[in-house]
Amino acid sequence: MNNPLAGAGRRRSVATMTRRAGLPALLMLACVVAGCAGNSRPRPVAPDLTVLEPAEQAIAQARTIRADELAPEALREAQRRVSLARTIVLQSALQGTQPDEAQRVRIEQLVEEARVDAMLASAVTQREAVVNALGEYEKALAPPPTDSPDTGSQPASNQSGPGSN
Repeated sequence: MNNPLAGAGRRRSVATMTRRAGLPALLMLACVVAGCAGNSRPRPVAPDLTVLEPAEQAIAQARTIRADELAPEALREAQRRVSLARTIVLQSALQGTQPDEAQRVRIEQLVEEARVDAMLASAVTQREAVVNALGEYEKALAPPPTDSPDTGSQPASNQSGPGSN
């Protein structure tokens, strides 16, 4: 038969079980949240890319005089070095720090080498421009070709030699 007290007892036991299960679940959730907070990633910081500017300016200047056409290897090397330096700066920023001393030295070295490579690209490009201009100048100064074929004889002149006169 239906005993109203038996049902009430069952309801209490379900409520008690829910309360008991809720407390451990709440404690477990608190532990998970605390654990996640302890293992969270560092907040990224704004990267200081101003250290790359000397090399980037030298590369830009080399491009304005067509170094990418006349000295592509040197310009590519400059760009590669700047890219490596940028990667070091950005990785540090993502880790929430500024570059350490060893990284700063490496960044400065890469930037200086990139700047020198860009200057080399500019110098090679300027050299090519001078060589081309000199070739054009030499063409302009060259005597025009004669229309008559060269017969190999010398023009007639007053020659006084042993049998003349």
